[in-house]
Amino acid sequence: MGSTLPQQLPELPWIASVSRRKKVSWRRFAAAVVIVIALHLFFIFFVAPYLELGSTPPARTEVTQISPEKLAQLKQKILKNEQLNPMLPQEMREDFKTKEASKDAKLMSKFNQTVPKEKFAGLQNDAPLDGSGGGGGKPKQEPQKKLDLSKLGLGTKLPKLQPEQQNSAPVGPEGPKTPYRPRGIDKNSLENENLLNAAESKYFSFFLRLEEPIIRNWFFLLRRNAPEIHSEMASHRVQAGTDLPITIEFVLDRQGNFHTIEIIESSTIPALDMATRDSVRKLGSLPNPPPDLFDGGQYYTRRLRFMVHVSEAPISDSRPDLSW
Repeated sequence: MGSTLPQQLPELPWIASVSRRKKVSWRRFAAAVVIVIALHLFFIFFVAPYLELGSTPPARTEVTQISPEKLAQLKQKILKNEQLNPMLPQEMREDFKTKEASKDAKLMSKFNQTVPKEKFAGLQNDAPLDGSGGGGGKPKQEPQKKLDLSKLGLGTKLPKLQPEQQNSAPVGPEGPKTPYRPRGIDKNSLENENLLNAAESKYFSFFLRLEEPIIRNWFFLLRRNAPEIHSEMASHRVQAGTDLPITIEFVLDRQGNFHTIEIIESSTIPALDMATRDSVRKLGSLPNPPPDLFDGGQYYTRRLRFMVHVSEAPISDSRPDLSW
C-alpha cells in the first residue's frame, strides 16, 4: 500500500533562470533612473549657473512728433527729388486727396470720393456726309404727297380708322416714382457727386456694394455645401425641374450693421436656407449707407428673393436669379 503524502516536485531549472533574469532587469532599470537623476542635478547646480541664456534687451527708441516747419521742409525735399515716383507729387496735392462727402451728396461710392462737375451730352445733330463740316444738320426734305387710291384704279378709298374709345375701367395704382431724365435735356447735371454711371438712381453705388458680394458668397456656399444640399433634396424627393424660392429679410441700422437677418420664405431644404442666409451674414456690415435710405427712421428693411432651379446638371458659372 503506497504512501498518501504529497510528493514534492523538484524545482525546474528554467523557472529559476527566469526569476534571476527579472531581478537583473529591475536592477538595471533602477541604476539607469539613479544615473539620470544624478545627471540632471549636476546640470542644474554646476553647469546652468555659468550659462548665459538671456540676452540684453534692445535700447528704447524715443518717438517724437515732427514740427509743422520740419514737415513742410520735408515735403519740399521729397517733391524736389527726381528719383521718386512721378505720381507722388500729384498724390500730395490737396485737390487729389479724399475728402468727406457733403451732407447733400446723393450718390455714395466705396471711398466717398468727389469728382468735378460733369454734364450729360445734349441732343446733337448728325454729322454731315458731304464733308462740308459745320453742325448745320441734315437738309430739309419736302414732304411726299399722299397718293389718291381712286386715281390708281384700286377701287374705292379705304375707310378712315375710327378713334378707339377710351376705356372707362379704373386705372391701377401708379408705380414707384423714380428719377427720369429725357434724352437731350441737361437737367441732371451733377456737381461734386460720385459718378458710377448712376445718373438714374442715387442709391446705385450702395446697392452695387450689396449685390455683388452676396452673389459671390452665395455661389461659394452652394458649392461648398453641395453634398449636404443634394442629400437633403434626395430625402425630400425633389425632382428635376422644381423651383426652390428663398426670401431673406434683413434690417440695417444707420452705421451699416445688420440688426436682424431672417428667412421669410423657406425652400424646405434647411441646408439651402442656411447657405442663403449666410451669404448675407458674411458681409458683416455695409459702411456709409445713404442717410436718405432710412427716411427719418433708425433702421432700413430690405428683402432679397433667391430662386434655385433644380436640374440634373452640376452648378454652372452663370449668375443666379437674384430678384430685388
